[in-house]
Amino acid sequence: FLHDALPILIVELCFPNSSRDSVSNVSDAWDSGNTRKLQPLLEDPDRRVAVAAILLLSRLGLAAAIDKLPTLLSSKASYKLEPQDEEAAVEIIGQLRLSHAKPELERRAWRRFWEGATTWPARVALAQLGDPRARQAILQSLYSNSPLKCARAIEATGKIGLEEGRARLQCLLANPSGYDVETIRAALERLDSAK
Repeated sequence: FLHDALPILIVELCFPNSSRDSVSNVSDAWDSGNTRKLQPLLEDPDRRVAVAAILLLSRLGLAAAIDKLPTLLSSKASYKLEPQDEEAAVEIIGQLRLSHAKPELERRAWRRFWEGATTWPARVALAQLGDPRARQAILQSLYSNSPLKCARAIEATGKIGLEEGRARLQCLLANPSGYDVETIRAALERLDSAK
């Protein structure tokens, strides 16, 4: 619910004199003043609001929100994140390369008995931090018999610029056998642009 309502909340807080329909792309109209207007939501007593604000404002580069990201994933947190919020926090930590959050990522990436919803995103985030074990796991997944694992690895290889996977991507492109050719091409293009 909150994820669906967040764009409306942003429009109403940051653009009080406009209708919801008049601001079609919030990021086009965004400025630092709007970030300041939303910053109090980081401390909102409703944890769902605070979490949504942390995720949104972290993506927008607000230092106060970025500082709170690792605490969302802490095993000592007094609340349980919604799965989509936990996954978003893991992905943002990887994108921002927040190395101080590595223990929380490792706890998710290398579970003892089963893979959870954030196992793969945590491995990708760790690979973005340069973790050799995570990078190797992604490379191994490029050769997986599981179409889902291989498809995720194709995307991750391009996303993190894992040059070691280029030869496998080229092989898959030559013989896609059920994999999305456009996803493979996009991963190769991302590798090319990372050079």
